[in-house]
Amino acid sequence: MTVTDRDETAHAEAQVGALFGADRYLTMPQPMSGSEDFSRILEAVPGSFLFLSAVTPGVDPSGSPFNHSPYAVFDDGILADGAALYAQLAISRLTSDGRRPTPAA
Repeated sequence: MTVTDRDETAHAEAQVGALFGADRYLTMPQPMSGSEDFSRILEAVPGSFLFLSAVTPGVDPSGSPFNHSPYAVFDDGILADGAALYAQLAISRLTSDGRRPTPAA
């Protein structure tokens, strides 16, 4: 099972907010209970598993097909945002003083 670290999730949320604005981060009201290869990494190193929505504009995300469905359609325009977020997360760690962030209240 993939279990994210609360502090790392708070850090990721802060980075999304700094880069794109707080309205671009959403906590899933009903997180998915699934397994993922990334869970092996999270067992060894605290981290957070984020979803990058690539739902086509104008489509309700709650009714869109899952990624592995043959009916899934993706908005490739989100790729630059994903790359920017990965870079922001890396830069924020490389420029930190080594302390882990504290979770938001």
